[in-house]
Amino acid sequence: MPVKEKVNKSAEIRKLRKSGVKSASEIVAKLKTQGITVTPALIYNVLAKKKGKKKAKKAAITSSSASAEKETVIDHAVVFVRSAGGMTKAKELLSKLSLLRD
Repeated sequence: MPVKEKVNKSAEIRKLRKSGVKSASEIVAKLKTQGITVTPALIYNVLAKKKGKKKAKKAAITSSSASAEKETVIDHAVVFVRSAGGMTKAKELLSKLSLLRD
């Protein structure tokens, strides 16, 4: 009795999608001819996860490049505190500045 090989259904779905098959019903039919039983729900889940990974990767690239380009107020505040010589000195300088404003 031959041992039945396990088929990676998700990989087969991705292969068919890559080859140009668009609808879930077409994918179900083609896999059925190969002896693989899948449901449309599995197909939608596999394709949705792939789409989600692309979006997450794109968002990560966008946010990291944007944060590298822009300096925020907190970045300037940290530079100010360090250049003042610490938080205590920075507070003293800010209190002197507030006296000028009044």
